[in-house]
Amino acid sequence: MKVKLTKSAKKDVNQLDKDIKKRIYTKIRLLRQGKIPIITLKGHKTTGKMKMDDYRIIYQIDKKNKIINITDVILRKDAYKKY
Repeated sequence: MKVKLTKSAKKDVNQLDKDIKKRIYTKIRLLRQGKIPIITLKGHKTTGKMKMDDYRIIYQIDKKNKIINITDVILRKDAYKKY
């Protein structure tokens, strides 16, 4: 699948420490390569998540066009409040 980051997701990632940023981009690359399973949020058919330490990478799944749009890279505590 093709993976895209929204402007807000890029902004979220760029505000993080260099080490965390590098690890997040590694996770995204693994998702793009199909080495990480797509996990949907409970109650959401088109919203998925990836875990990375205290952060969650939230994405929208477009199965028809085979695109994953990463919308948020946020702290775990904020992710569960928002979603």
